[in-house]
Amino acid sequence: MSEFYRRALSKKDKLSAEQCRLLLVSAADELTRLETVLDSLPSGILVCDEKHVLVKANKAALRLLSLGQPELGLLWELMPDERIAGFFHNVLVNGENVLEHEIDVKVQGHNRLLSINVLPLVEKRSRSGWGRISGSLI
Repeated sequence: MSEFYRRALSKKDKLSAEQCRLLLVSAADELTRLETVLDSLPSGILVCDEKHVLVKANKAALRLLSLGQPELGLLWELMPDERIAGFFHNVLVNGENVLEHEIDVKVQGHNRLLSINVLPLVEKRSRSGWGRISGSLI
């Protein structure tokens, strides 16, 4: 959560209805901007929570992995390719970090070589340091 929102929500005096509305509009605008950035990247991005449930996939990831519009579920259960599903299952369940694991896939009739990174998603907790691992960034 950005410092702006943290301060707004921690005010001792209650927020007026107008202040709440402005805060929600600001948060919605920020979320839209971040989603636009993710969807504009040529690299596929997947975000899983700490239970390995897919919570966000950008357009490139959906295209590269032939996911369509995935439903909420364990990442490996959503993968149409069994090798990628097995890879994600093993890596995520074992809590491994992976850099540049290459795997070949057939996407829309074309063979592609994907380079996959799996990293912890770490929440920033305070100005002084980092907090807990809240999922995975793929």
